[in-house]
Amino acid sequence: MVKPGTTITCRVSYKPNGIKLYEEEQVDLRVEDGQSEYLNVSGTAVETKCETQPAQLNFGSLADSESVDMFLSINNVHAKSSAIFMIDPDTVPSCIKISKLKGKIYP
Repeated sequence: MVKPGTTITCRVSYKPNGIKLYEEEQVDLRVEDGQSEYLNVSGTAVETKCETQPAQLNFGSLADSESVDMFLSINNVHAKSSAIFMIDPDTVPSCIKISKLKGKIYP
């Protein structure tokens, strides 16, 4: 409750979700027995960059139902910010299995 003629301070925190670099939302401040106000909030996440090692994987020639495991390193090359990565499972062919489709890589 805010008494007449007084002010309160509210903490507003922003935590980027890692999916969009720029986010903008509108917060509804409801006032009982009064007119609602709207607060526009926006924020920009620090863009990070990841590199893969090796840059490509070549499984060579394999017989039907033969399986070969290879390893891929995802490196966050940003010095200060964490990187959130996600591999869209809908883009992975059924013959490929990836052990980690999403995660956070600290600097």
